[in-house]
Amino acid sequence: MGEKIKEEQEFPFWMSTGFHKGLENNTPSELNSLIKWLEDNPEGGFRNEDDWSIRCRKEPKFVIEALIQCNSWLPKRWNEAINIWSENRRLSYIAWDSSCNYLLSLEKEKLVDISRSLAFWLDKNFDCKVITKSKFFTFYDLLITLPFEKEIDINRDPLMAAINHPVGILTELLFKQWYREKPKDGYGISSDYEERLNHLCNQYNEIYILSKAIISTNVLSLYSVSPEWAEEHILNWFNWSDCSFSQVAWFCYLWSPRLHKEFLTKIKANLLETASHLDDLGEQSQQYAKFLTYVALQKYDEYGVKEVAVAFSQLSGNAFYHVTVALNDALTSSGDKFDEYWENRIKPFLLKVWPKNQNFNELTINQLAILCLNTQKYFVESYSILQHSLSNISDFNYLLRKLNETNLPEEYPETVLKFLNQIIEDEPRIILGDLNAILARISSVDPLLIETQKFSRLNALGMLTG
Repeated sequence: MGEKIKEEQEFPFWMSTGFHKGLENNTPSELNSLIKWLEDNPEGGFRNEDDWSIRCRKEPKFVIEALIQCNSWLPKRWNEAINIWSENRRLSYIAWDSSCNYLLSLEKEKLVDISRSLAFWLDKNFDCKVITKSKFFTFYDLLITLPFEKEIDINRDPLMAAINHPVGILTELLFKQWYREKPKDGYGISSDYEERLNHLCNQYNEIYILSKAIISTNVLSLYSVSPEWAEEHILNWFNWSDCSFSQVAWFCYLWSPRLHKEFLTKIKANLLETASHLDDLGEQSQQYAKFLTYVALQKYDEYGVKEVAVAFSQLSGNAFYHVTVALNDALTSSGDKFDEYWENRIKPFLLKVWPKNQNFNELTINQLAILCLNTQKYFVESYSILQHSLSNISDFNYLLRKLNETNLPEEYPETVLKFLNQIIEDEPRIILGDLNAILARISSVDPLLIETQKFSRLNALGMLTG
């Protein structure tokens, strides 16, 4: 103990990893005394070194009785207690049972103060037996209509804003309850949920943008269950010309989009137009580029080749890198349908949709070169299609390693030589030994290529590894 005191005196700031017994402000064990203690210590929180959190864990009923009987409203103490109870299912069961009726009777202004904790509590203990479907709807209906502050920041990430706000959390819980009942495609939305979803969709209060953000992530499920309802209430959100909410709707939908022909046919015009709104999508512009690629590869009759090609021509920046990543992922995951996928999906896309007069960045060119290698026995064909999109890059050593692991140098030595000559710049920063190995393999099957200018140039560069 003496050493600890000396250490505290020696340094102007001292931190302890445990409870410092001398600074504890212990909660009384008698009810009236605890009530007075709470009114004298209303703030709570991390900086107050008391045993309130321990008391909440050990005696939830006692704590709730004290909080209810306090003459003052103590939101910070309530929030801390609720957060403690939400961590444990047994505590939640006891606490819900003891506090439920009181919480439901609170004025709305007070409920706003603890709404976020209550929403998280509902979420974390969704399966608690005390919270029946009827009780859930009672809490949901009360909390979703609270007078929240209207100012919210959704510009950077509307979905993150939604899942951290009571309105968003409650909307997500409404879907969780709905999914629990396993709604069936085409059977319509039951009245319990349709009524509440109608309320959320028809609200013009800015705070309900958070609800609409969550609904947008679930739009495909809603459409599958009730196409008519979704078309009436939601699909217009994706129309860039008619709805100021489109940016949020697309951002949230693209968080986890899925291929569904009927739905994608309904939103076709808006999906293709989104190509000219990449700047509005922020980080989701990457997801859009990939998803648009997968949609194009489906070759839906409703998506004409020319209009799809126009959409791709409107992409800019790093979008084409993500397109090429999607192409590579699609081809390499095609399994035993590889030949069919190349012939009927990837090849037509490269011939009819891939832009021919674009300047691509190095990352995109690198992925295109990888795509050529991934086509395997179709390497000559893919290179002939993409050679006008390829150019020198500085970071090509992964390509060399990948190429050296294939049989392409022996099978197509002349094309491989052209390929290498096109992608390797004149003054590379570093070249690994794979280049020498590849050149040796090429020359072993076609010695005449040694005399070409391309081989001489690459061989000279390969000697730099010496």
